[in-house]
Amino acid sequence: MLERCGDKSATRAAAAAAGVPVLPGTGAVTDGDARRAAGAIGFPLLIKAAAGGGGKGIHLVRSPDELERAMALARGEARAAFGDDRVYLERWLDAPRHVEVQVLAGSDGRTVHLGERACSVQRRHQKLIEEAPAPGLSSRQRGRLGDAAVAVAGAVGYRNAGTVEFLVDGDDVFFIEVNARIQVEHPVTELTTGIDLVAAQLRIAQGEPVQFAQDAVRGVGAAIECRISAEDPHNGFVPRVGVVDGAREPAGPGIRVDSGLWVGQAVSRHFDPLLSKVIAWAPTRAGAIDRMRRALAEYVISGVDTTIPFHFWALDRPEFLAGRYDVRFAEAWGKGPASEQATDIAMLAAAAWAYKGLETLRLPVDGASPVWVAAAREEGVR
Repeated sequence: MLERCGDKSATRAAAAAAGVPVLPGTGAVTDGDARRAAGAIGFPLLIKAAAGGGGKGIHLVRSPDELERAMALARGEARAAFGDDRVYLERWLDAPRHVEVQVLAGSDGRTVHLGERACSVQRRHQKLIEEAPAPGLSSRQRGRLGDAAVAVAGAVGYRNAGTVEFLVDGDDVFFIEVNARIQVEHPVTELTTGIDLVAAQLRIAQGEPVQFAQDAVRGVGAAIECRISAEDPHNGFVPRVGVVDGAREPAGPGIRVDSGLWVGQAVSRHFDPLLSKVIAWAPTRAGAIDRMRRALAEYVISGVDTTIPFHFWALDRPEFLAGRYDVRFAEAWGKGPASEQATDIAMLAAAAWAYKGLETLRLPVDGASPVWVAAAREEGVR
């Protein structure tokens, strides 16, 4: 089962056989087959690693002239990352939403889904912000996503906790892959459903069935997760190295921090740059956004650049607030004064943390609703 899910092209075929819509594409292709297959699919298209994950081994090809070089790059990345250089082709959608569905599949063959997560805020095909439930979906789309996720899990004989990923393009829903693991963004599902996914996974691994039926799953409120990574958001999100010489994590009602961060930690290029995850829950999506803003303003990490300024910016963008954003959302970062203002807010919070006698001060970001930030009492620090 794990081998089948690890082969993304084979999983595509199983989903299609189960009647779940998939994007036009291929199974694993050789260099010779790629040009013929690409002609049938049309450009632009994606080359994707068959054993891929984490955004690695993915290349966008906009014209036939780019295909040969992109195939070589994708194969090389796939071989280095996964020890498997097989790739497949898939039609490119210009601005879809990336939505995934959490499933639990028990040893008795029963599978339930726990609702969906929105994962469209990305850079380099890797996620930066996730939320549950996904905004902007109709009840019909939510039903289709849940039913399709369960169907795919059944088609590949899946057992355990996992994620079924989709692209939503207008009213259309397309399956793209199964991730046979607990994912980084699982806390937003835990906080909205009250289900401990790690505990559920361990029970299934012991041979137990899922402990509840589909109609017992209830989503309550909204949750948002921001990934805090050691990256320079002003330089293409390039990973940064250094030593963490100061850290203060946020807390308070509705705030959860999953972290391995400590003062003195050496951030190395040899590991993923993810430092921690901040998750905010509230009865409403607007409340979760407000709590996340406050949490980010309290979060201080010094010694390395982080993605915190990007998150300040993202949470005040009109399209994010309205829940109408897609996978191209992050492309607007750094192209206007709002990006600089968000960076200033993050720097002020870090500077204020160095002073004694902290208090809170409300500062606006880009004319949007005020953001709580830490500020020192000393005159001149505003």
